[in-house]
Amino acid sequence: MIDLSSVHPVISCDEKQLVHHLYRSLDENAYLLGLIQDYSVKDLAEMDWGRFYWCSFGGEIEGVLYLDITGLAVLDNASPRSIRVFAEFIQENQMHVGRVIARKEVTEYLDQCLKKLDPRWRWISQAFEEEGMILDRGSISPHQESRLRLANPWEARDVATGSAQAMEEELRLRTGVEEFERLYRSKVDLIKRKRYYILREKDRILFQAFLCASLPDASLIQGVWVPADLRNQGIATRCMAQMCRECLKFSDHLILRVQKRNLPAHAVYTKVGFRPFMDYLSIWYDNPSGL
Repeated sequence: MIDLSSVHPVISCDEKQLVHHLYRSLDENAYLLGLIQDYSVKDLAEMDWGRFYWCSFGGEIEGVLYLDITGLAVLDNASPRSIRVFAEFIQENQMHVGRVIARKEVTEYLDQCLKKLDPRWRWISQAFEEEGMILDRGSISPHQESRLRLANPWEARDVATGSAQAMEEELRLRTGVEEFERLYRSKVDLIKRKRYYILREKDRILFQAFLCASLPDASLIQGVWVPADLRNQGIATRCMAQMCRECLKFSDHLILRVQKRNLPAHAVYTKVGFRPFMDYLSIWYDNPSGL
């Protein structure tokens, strides 16, 4: 049995130290840093939305784990021994974990550790590699789409519907009523923060994407989607280039993740000017509680 005393829930007074640690690998940890910027460690816990944990030895942080209400687990570039401790912590406390995402070697090792603790972690619904890509100001393509704009609050349900369709297409995940309402509320929040970009014609959204994290040093793009019948017409390339051009006015560079199996999306991002910088791995478990 591994000693779990090295795992500590992060509380408000630890936030500055946590941010300092995560900033050492800014591009890798942009999602986590964006959460802290938007909500703070205290707010996330009070909303019962998500909690941060760190694993430390001798006063040095060797790994950070974030768990949210949906069952998502995100890790930084944690050390092997902290990954082993986190696996034991998840299993021992019956944590709800349905999906793990981190750099490839971290996800692989956590998965190995979980399977050693309980064979039911072998029940995996899907796993896929993702490529982290980065875009600097000097690399952006000249493509433009002048009609691209920020979404309005009344359009939140429309973009939530688009996101639900995207999840079904890309991940084979159907969005239930409760999940859709949670998705809708998250879109309302993003739109209020002026982070949701859309191209709309009449009653139909032709393109949508948002900034999951908006930091002065780096911003993270997610949720890029074009309806299936409108693909291969250059819409995504034009809109992505226009969105990136706007976002680079207030952020030094942009990052995103794309499934390696999604060759058309990868081609679009390459045209826009993105280049690879890191390999990620996502694993979806059929046994989210680990029990």
